[in-house]
Amino acid sequence: MTTTHKDLVWYASTIARAVQDIGQRVGKEVNSALQELRGPAEFRHGVWDAVDSIAGFNRERADSLVLYSLAKNTPGKGVAVEVGSFLGRSTAIMALGVRAAGGTGRVVAIDPHRGGTGDIDSEDPNAEASTYPLLLHNLRRLGLLDLVDIEKTDAPEAGKNWVHGPVRLLFIDALHTYEATMADFEAIEPHLDKDCVVVFDDYCAQEYPGVIRAADELERAGRLPKPARTLNRYRVFGVHDWSDALR
Repeated sequence: MTTTHKDLVWYASTIARAVQDIGQRVGKEVNSALQELRGPAEFRHGVWDAVDSIAGFNRERADSLVLYSLAKNTPGKGVAVEVGSFLGRSTAIMALGVRAAGGTGRVVAIDPHRGGTGDIDSEDPNAEASTYPLLLHNLRRLGLLDLVDIEKTDAPEAGKNWVHGPVRLLFIDALHTYEATMADFEAIEPHLDKDCVVVFDDYCAQEYPGVIRAADELERAGRLPKPARTLNRYRVFGVHDWSDALR
């Protein structure tokens, strides 16, 4: 094979991959737009603008809408729990959903705030890079601090001393290893309401195979509510009627 032929093959394969990537991104954006149009109107007119002022990783509008809607509409009793808060972006999304539901609902935000981003070896064991002050700042300026109970620790420790009652929504988005994901779920599992919804973040991201392995093993073992659905980055368990959940 000549060098010129090799180059042509490389260019052709590169262009093909680029076209495929563009098609996938366009399809995702179209699906996200349709999902948002079917979702609650207040998300498009206030919620997104509020949470988008907080830095973080949950940057997709459609993912944020799903988390907001589940915090607002899940049928179980109890609190909404987030494992992995970072700067409070998803915390605020869930708190706004709880507020929209009315009543006396609350969000429990669990994070040791050692500067971790969810990636392996990203935490500062000395907590010199604490994200806790920024979490407080972001929730306070959005007027949401009164809706959130902050557990400045990891999920296994929080689970040992649980005082928050039953859990209707569990969102796991902390250290993305298999061992940590399993430990986070098992810590809160005894407190799950019978009608709970459980969400694993970054289930579709191939760079986090530990999340996928943990969620799949728990599903096969029958420890997660049914049915299951993959939605964007999320693996969601326990939603029976999506039209009702996303209202």
